[in-house]
Amino acid sequence: MPLDTSRMVPRGHLMSVDIKQYADLLLGAMTDQAVTLANALNLGSYIQQLQITRPANPPAGRMKLYPKADGLFYKLDSFGVEEPLGSGGGGGGATVAHEEFKPANTITTVTLSQAAAVVLTVARDGVVQSEVDGHYSYAGTVITFSNAFNGNERVVVAYASENGTGGGDTALRAYIQTIMQILDPGGPPPP
Repeated sequence: MPLDTSRMVPRGHLMSVDIKQYADLLLGAMTDQAVTLANALNLGSYIQQLQITRPANPPAGRMKLYPKADGLFYKLDSFGVEEPLGSGGGGGGATVAHEEFKPANTITTVTLSQAAAVVLTVARDGVVQSEVDGHYSYAGTVITFSNAFNGNERVVVAYASENGTGGGDTALRAYIQTIMQILDPGGPPPP
């Protein structure tokens, strides 16, 4: 039995145009025309979109979101500025990682799997280490400790690595510094 949209009563802020377009969509009467919703769109599942090339600029005050063949979603503003989602805005190019090591006896270095743009914390056998106090230094992927390991100690390193598009995550670093200040109010802040 076809859906009779003339007997539908809108609830809340839903407009009759929304109901008509939704009914057309359900009945298969919808073609490749734009659907305009006056309300928020709430979905219980994913959105599936075709990967496209850059579309025409949207009208003033609007943005377009779309996936491209490189597997990324992009936003396009009315000025023609296209940006991949997740880029810009304070180090979107940084990846935060942590690694754990158990260095052998007499060893003084550990090697990270990727270069550290910013070392956030270094803990040696449960004690946070300080670069400022000379407990360690780092360059690229190698962290060098001032004292050799005894073979039973564990080292945990949290760091931000560069993936080539941005700087270290300064918001995360500030958060860790705040937490360290709470845990050890009299101690020096992490470098």
